[in-house]
Amino acid sequence: MSHSAKGFLAAVALIFLAAPAGWTEVLLLKSGKKVEAKIVERTDTCVKVDLEGVPLTYFSDEIESIDGQALRSGAPAETPAPAQKAAPEEGAAPPAEPPSEAFVHLVSGEIIKGNVAKQSDGSVIIEKQGSRISYKAEDILKIEDSLSPAVVSSGNEPPFQTAVITYSFTGDRTGSQTVYIDRKRNKVSKEKWETVSPMGRTQKIHEIEIYDGRKRFTIMQNLSISELNTNEAVGENVEGDILGIMFDEGRFKKYSVSKGKVLDKECIVYNALEGQKLYFWNGILLKDEVSSHQAGMKIDYTIVATGIQIDVPIPDDVFQLPSGVKVITPAEAYIKAMAKLRGMVGKSGCPVKQ
Repeated sequence: MSHSAKGFLAAVALIFLAAPAGWTEVLLLKSGKKVEAKIVERTDTCVKVDLEGVPLTYFSDEIESIDGQALRSGAPAETPAPAQKAAPEEGAAPPAEPPSEAFVHLVSGEIIKGNVAKQSDGSVIIEKQGSRISYKAEDILKIEDSLSPAVVSSGNEPPFQTAVITYSFTGDRTGSQTVYIDRKRNKVSKEKWETVSPMGRTQKIHEIEIYDGRKRFTIMQNLSISELNTNEAVGENVEGDILGIMFDEGRFKKYSVSKGKVLDKECIVYNALEGQKLYFWNGILLKDEVSSHQAGMKIDYTIVATGIQIDVPIPDDVFQLPSGVKVITPAEAYIKAMAKLRGMVGKSGCPVKQ
């Protein structure tokens, strides 16, 4: 059996093992959102579901259909349908939107999951298991949609159209890095010069990463090992927000959070595993700090922004591959890397399987 076939069967097995006990239904909300969960209670006015162990309640007037069947409310006939309601008078407050599911990250590090019943500049009211709790805005770090990685609040919108950010590396990793961001053209690039010393062997790394709005290109050169110093770029199709593609804040949102500052910028600090702290400002990583012991080895380094220039001109060439660079696929890159590794092992005097 081929490796890919084994991988496919393993993936199928994992899907079945991960499936929750009992049947799940698909609720289509009038907002357009789909919720796949197990219904635990259903009445004329609401539907209660179990979403991955979390009880949630949806009111009947929020639901368009369940498993493709239009929801039939048990409300009295004389109750007018929403479409029959008269338009609000001029100057009247708009009707309240139905609650939306969310994660509320508090300054204390606690994460509350529930329905956002009301949100204003001064406070947020969360509905959870039939109870409503009010939180002051100053006690909240961020609010995220619980069913997608999208941030509900507008605090993740960078206050610029272009930016150039410089970084320095200290500790076990030394060097520098420059990131160019152009939100108007949906482009971002990074160039890094770094010296590392794994297992006591010093290596110099030069890395270029470019996203041109359609593809991401990565050039990784090991300047200390000629076999790994190539003039090739790995290209792959990628779609999404340029900050998410370059900094990928979503990977760390499962960790506890606190507040911090870098260059006087208010940051969300993710306390990740193995002594790592990551400081994000509006989706941009400004500081990566690690101090830990892994497998008997001590790892200490800090990558921190040293300067931020906002709304400055950015030359076109920083988003273009250097001349003479050949673009290859990730699969081709893997095959070539394995071949080079086998060749390097052979040169070291170790046996190479033919």
